[in-house]
Amino acid sequence: MAERERDYSFEAMVDVCGIVYAEITELERGRMNAALKQLREVHPDDYLLADLIFDRAKMYRDVYEGAALTPQALTGNWSQLPDKHDEWRKSQVVHTNVHAADDGCETCGGDKLIVYSQRPAGMDGVPGQIHTYEEFAPCPDCNGGANVGFWRHDGTRFNAPEPTQVRRRIQG
Repeated sequence: MAERERDYSFEAMVDVCGIVYAEITELERGRMNAALKQLREVHPDDYLLADLIFDRAKMYRDVYEGAALTPQALTGNWSQLPDKHDEWRKSQVVHTNVHAADDGCETCGGDKLIVYSQRPAGMDGVPGQIHTYEEFAPCPDCNGGANVGFWRHDGTRFNAPEPTQVRRRIQG
């Protein structure tokens, strides 16, 4: 008996739609095959189509957040997804390099962060020359409530010092 050739696009559709293959009904299989028939008319290469199914499913989830992803939903939006996804991505742009408005803070000059300490970084190979790391913290006068903590690679948490500690260190 000859081994049946893999149907990559069918496998991709099952995967992206979250269908449990062992429990698929005849009706589900029929709907999936009808959807795939339409897609195969546009993209006859089965391996390429499988790759496109994964790409467009990601686009669908981004654009239609929370909507059920079915073979019909993916096929029904197939040609529009790249453009809609581009529009969605443009709406998600966050401008991180925008300078904070100068609020006249005398402590930080409107930067919202200050250098509160310097610690040795060690020798850099140049005899007698030691470099330092600058340690930054939110300005205690205009940005004391900022949460700049983060998780380190080893699973421990770093939290910036309290505003009172920062004031003490910058004053003396």
